[in-house]
Amino acid sequence: TQKAFRAAGYPWRLYCGSGVIDRSAAEAVDRTGAKRAFVICSPSITGKTDTLQRLEAALGERYAGVFDRIENDSTYSSVQAAKAAAEDAGADLLIAVGGGSVIVAVRAVAIFFPVTNVLKPGNPDKTENDGGPLKRFRKLFGIDPDDLDAWNRIGRELSPLYHVDADTPPVLIIHGDDDDVVSFQQSEWYIEAAEKHGATAKLIRKRGKGHGWATILWDIRKFANWFDEHLEPPVQPSGR
Repeated sequence: TQKAFRAAGYPWRLYCGSGVIDRSAAEAVDRTGAKRAFVICSPSITGKTDTLQRLEAALGERYAGVFDRIENDSTYSSVQAAKAAAEDAGADLLIAVGGGSVIVAVRAVAIFFPVTNVLKPGNPDKTENDGGPLKRFRKLFGIDPDDLDAWNRIGRELSPLYHVDADTPPVLIIHGDDDDVVSFQQSEWYIEAAEKHGATAKLIRKRGKGHGWATILWDIRKFANWFDEHLEPPVQPSGR
Protein backbone atom coordinates (compact mmCIF):
# COMPACT_ATOMS: atom_id res chain seq x y z
CA THR A 1 0.00 0.00 0.00
CA GLN A 2 1.40 3.38 -0.96
CA LYS A 3 1.57 6.00 1.76
CA ALA A 4 1.36 9.70 1.02
CA PHE A 5 4.04 11.99 2.36
CA ARG A 6 5.31 15.56 2.02
CA ALA A 7 8.90 16.80 2.05
CA ALA A 8 9.87 20.46 2.54
CA GLY A 9 13.21 22.06 1.83
CA TYR A 10 15.07 25.33 2.18
CA PRO A 11 16.78 27.58 -0.37
CA TRP A 12 19.90 26.05 -1.85
CA ARG A 13 22.32 26.62 -4.70
CA LEU A 14 24.46 23.91 -6.30
CA TYR A 15 28.01 24.56 -7.50
CA CYS A 16 29.92 21.85 -9.34
CA GLY A 17 33.26 21.59 -11.12
CA SER A 18 37.01 21.58 -10.68
CA GLY A 19 38.21 24.35 -8.35
CA VAL A 20 34.65 25.38 -7.46
CA ILE A 21 35.57 26.14 -3.82
CA ASP A 22 38.33 28.51 -4.90
CA ARG A 23 36.10 30.29 -7.42
CA SER A 24 32.71 30.38 -5.71
CA ALA A 25 33.02 30.19 -1.90
CA ALA A 26 33.49 33.93 -1.37
CA GLU A 27 30.59 34.74 -3.72
CA ALA A 28 28.28 32.37 -1.86
CA VAL A 29 29.16 33.90 1.52
CA ASP A 30 28.81 37.47 0.24
CA ARG A 31 25.32 36.66 -1.08
CA THR A 32 24.16 36.01 2.49
CA GLY A 33 25.59 39.28 3.79
CA ALA A 34 27.68 37.40 6.36
CA LYS A 35 31.04 38.73 7.55
CA ARG A 36 32.31 35.87 9.74
CA ALA A 37 31.89 32.42 8.19
CA PHE A 38 32.66 29.53 10.52
CA VAL A 39 33.39 26.01 9.21
CA ILE A 40 32.06 22.87 10.90
CA CYS A 41 33.44 19.48 9.87
CA SER A 42 34.70 16.12 11.08
CA PRO A 43 38.36 15.28 11.87
CA SER A 44 38.74 13.44 8.57
CA ILE A 45 38.27 16.68 6.60
CA THR A 46 41.17 18.42 8.30
CA GLY A 47 43.31 15.30 8.52
CA LYS A 48 42.88 13.80 5.07
CA THR A 49 41.97 16.65 2.68
CA ASP A 50 43.06 20.20 1.84
CA THR A 51 39.46 21.45 1.76
CA LEU A 52 39.80 23.60 4.86
CA GLN A 53 42.95 25.31 3.60
CA ARG A 54 41.25 26.04 0.28
CA LEU A 55 38.20 27.49 2.02
CA GLU A 56 40.32 29.68 4.26
CA ALA A 57 42.26 31.01 1.27
CA ALA A 58 39.10 31.61 -0.76
CA LEU A 59 37.24 33.39 2.05
CA GLY A 60 40.09 35.57 3.25
CA GLU A 61 38.96 37.94 6.01
CA ARG A 62 35.48 36.36 5.95
CA TYR A 63 36.92 33.16 7.47
CA ALA A 64 36.18 33.07 11.21
CA GLY A 65 37.58 29.66 12.16
CA VAL A 66 36.74 25.97 12.27
CA PHE A 67 35.34 23.29 14.55
CA ASP A 68 36.54 19.91 13.29
CA ARG A 69 35.30 17.49 15.95
CA ILE A 70 31.78 16.58 14.82
CA GLU A 71 31.32 12.92 15.72
CA ASN A 72 29.47 10.16 13.87
CA ASP A 73 25.66 10.51 14.15
CA SER A 74 26.00 14.12 15.35
CA THR A 75 26.27 13.38 19.07
CA TYR A 76 24.74 15.95 21.39
CA SER A 77 28.09 16.68 23.04
CA SER A 78 29.80 17.47 19.72
CA VAL A 79 26.91 19.70 18.60
CA GLN A 80 27.10 21.57 21.90
CA ALA A 81 30.86 21.99 21.49
CA ALA A 82 30.39 23.25 17.91
CA LYS A 83 27.79 25.74 19.09
CA ALA A 84 30.15 27.07 21.76
CA ALA A 85 33.04 27.37 19.29
CA ALA A 86 30.89 29.26 16.77
CA GLU A 87 29.67 31.59 19.52
CA ASP A 88 33.23 32.29 20.70
CA ALA A 89 34.27 33.06 17.11
CA GLY A 90 31.45 35.57 16.65
CA ALA A 91 30.16 33.61 13.66
CA ASP A 92 27.22 34.93 11.66
CA LEU A 93 27.26 32.08 9.10
CA LEU A 94 28.07 28.37 9.32
CA ILE A 95 29.59 26.31 6.52
CA ALA A 96 29.13 22.53 6.81
CA VAL A 97 31.86 20.48 5.15
CA GLY A 98 31.35 16.73 5.01
CA GLY A 99 28.61 14.14 5.03
CA GLY A 100 25.36 13.49 6.87
CA SER A 101 26.56 13.86 10.47
CA VAL A 102 28.04 17.29 9.80
CA ILE A 103 25.00 18.53 7.87
CA VAL A 104 22.62 17.37 10.62
CA ALA A 105 24.77 19.07 13.26
CA VAL A 106 24.70 22.40 11.44
CA ARG A 107 20.92 22.33 11.28
CA ALA A 108 21.03 23.04 15.00
CA VAL A 109 22.47 26.53 14.45
CA ALA A 110 20.74 29.76 13.32
CA ILE A 111 21.45 33.01 11.46
CA PHE A 112 20.25 36.60 11.78
CA PHE A 113 17.86 38.63 9.54
CA PRO A 114 16.78 35.92 7.07
CA VAL A 115 15.27 36.32 3.62
CA THR A 116 12.14 34.18 3.92
CA ASN A 117 10.31 35.17 0.73
CA VAL A 118 12.38 36.00 -2.35
CA LEU A 119 9.21 36.76 -4.32
CA LYS A 120 8.48 39.87 -2.24
CA PRO A 121 11.40 42.04 -1.11
CA GLY A 122 9.27 44.07 1.28
CA ASN A 123 11.33 47.15 0.39
CA PRO A 124 9.85 49.58 -2.18
CA ASP A 125 13.34 50.60 -3.33
CA LYS A 126 14.06 47.00 -4.30
CA THR A 127 10.75 46.21 -5.99
CA GLU A 128 9.75 46.31 -9.66
CA ASN A 129 6.37 47.56 -10.87
CA ASP A 130 5.14 43.95 -11.04
CA GLY A 131 5.63 43.61 -7.26
CA GLY A 132 8.63 41.31 -7.47
CA PRO A 133 12.32 41.95 -6.74
CA LEU A 134 14.60 43.86 -9.07
CA LYS A 135 15.22 42.19 -12.41
CA ARG A 136 18.98 42.14 -11.91
CA PHE A 137 18.33 40.02 -8.81
CA ARG A 138 16.12 37.57 -10.74
CA LYS A 139 18.83 37.12 -13.37
CA LEU A 140 21.08 35.61 -10.70
CA PHE A 141 18.86 32.52 -10.79
CA GLY A 142 19.53 31.88 -14.49
CA ILE A 143 16.09 32.83 -15.83
CA ASP A 144 14.67 35.52 -18.07
CA PRO A 145 13.83 38.30 -15.56
CA ASP A 146 10.74 39.20 -17.59
CA ASP A 147 9.35 35.65 -17.41
CA LEU A 148 7.07 36.04 -14.39
CA ASP A 149 5.80 32.45 -14.52
CA ALA A 150 9.33 31.07 -14.29
CA TRP A 151 10.28 33.52 -11.55
CA ASN A 152 7.18 32.80 -9.47
CA ARG A 153 7.80 29.06 -9.73
CA ILE A 154 11.48 29.25 -8.77
CA GLY A 155 11.00 31.96 -6.16
CA ARG A 156 8.34 29.94 -4.38
CA GLU A 157 10.53 26.84 -4.35
CA LEU A 158 13.43 28.80 -2.84
CA SER A 159 11.46 30.67 -0.16
CA PRO A 160 11.32 29.10 3.34
CA LEU A 161 8.06 30.96 3.94
CA TYR A 162 6.19 28.59 1.62
CA HIS A 163 7.57 25.45 3.25
CA VAL A 164 6.54 26.08 6.86
CA ASP A 165 4.37 23.39 8.42
CA ALA A 166 3.72 21.83 11.82
CA ASP A 167 6.90 19.75 11.51
CA THR A 168 9.19 22.73 10.92
CA PRO A 169 11.92 22.85 13.62
CA PRO A 170 11.73 25.65 16.22
CA VAL A 171 13.03 28.90 14.74
CA LEU A 172 14.37 31.99 16.50
CA ILE A 173 14.87 35.15 14.43
CA ILE A 174 16.67 38.31 15.55
CA HIS A 175 16.17 41.23 13.16
CA GLY A 176 16.64 44.99 13.23
CA ASP A 177 13.48 46.87 12.24
CA ASP A 178 15.55 49.53 10.40
CA ASP A 179 17.30 46.98 8.14
CA ASP A 180 17.67 48.43 4.62
CA VAL A 181 19.21 45.23 3.19
CA VAL A 182 16.68 42.60 4.28
CA SER A 183 13.29 44.09 5.12
CA PHE A 184 12.01 43.45 8.64
CA GLN A 185 8.78 42.30 6.99
CA GLN A 186 10.61 39.15 5.89
CA SER A 187 10.80 38.05 9.51
CA GLU A 188 7.26 39.15 10.32
CA TRP A 189 5.91 37.12 7.39
CA TYR A 190 7.72 34.03 8.65
CA ILE A 191 6.28 34.38 12.15
CA GLU A 192 2.78 34.75 10.69
CA ALA A 193 3.26 31.59 8.62
CA ALA A 194 4.54 29.68 11.65
CA GLU A 195 1.55 30.73 13.75
CA LYS A 196 -0.82 29.76 10.95
CA HIS A 197 0.65 26.26 10.60
CA GLY A 198 1.27 25.55 14.27
CA ALA A 199 5.08 25.73 14.09
CA THR A 200 7.26 27.09 16.89
CA ALA A 201 8.92 30.41 16.04
CA LYS A 202 9.96 33.58 17.85
CA LEU A 203 11.02 37.00 16.56
CA ILE A 204 13.21 39.34 18.61
CA ARG A 205 12.88 42.87 17.25
CA LYS A 206 15.92 45.11 17.53
CA ARG A 207 14.36 48.56 17.47
CA GLY A 208 16.18 51.14 15.39
CA LYS A 209 18.85 48.63 14.31
CA GLY A 210 19.90 47.92 10.75
CA HIS A 211 21.59 45.01 8.99
CA GLY A 212 23.83 44.27 11.95
CA TRP A 213 24.62 46.30 15.08
CA ALA A 214 27.47 46.90 17.51
CA THR A 215 26.26 44.42 20.14
CA ILE A 216 25.26 41.64 17.74
CA LEU A 217 27.80 39.24 19.27
CA TRP A 218 25.92 39.38 22.56
CA ASP A 219 22.73 38.36 20.76
CA ILE A 220 24.37 35.14 19.56
CA ARG A 221 23.92 33.95 23.13
CA LYS A 222 20.17 34.10 22.60
CA PHE A 223 20.55 31.57 19.79
CA ALA A 224 22.55 29.33 22.11
CA ASN A 225 19.87 29.53 24.80
CA TRP A 226 17.17 28.82 22.22
CA PHE A 227 18.80 25.59 21.13
CA ASP A 228 19.54 24.61 24.72
CA GLU A 229 15.79 24.90 25.26
CA HIS A 230 14.61 23.06 22.16
CA LEU A 231 17.36 20.50 21.48
CA GLU A 232 17.20 17.94 24.24
CA PRO A 233 20.14 15.60 24.96
CA PRO A 234 19.62 12.05 23.65
CA VAL A 235 18.06 9.62 26.09
CA GLN A 236 20.66 7.10 27.25
CA PRO A 237 19.59 3.43 27.28
CA SER A 238 18.95 2.03 30.74
CA GLY A 239 21.88 0.35 32.40
CA ARG A 240 24.49 2.71 30.91
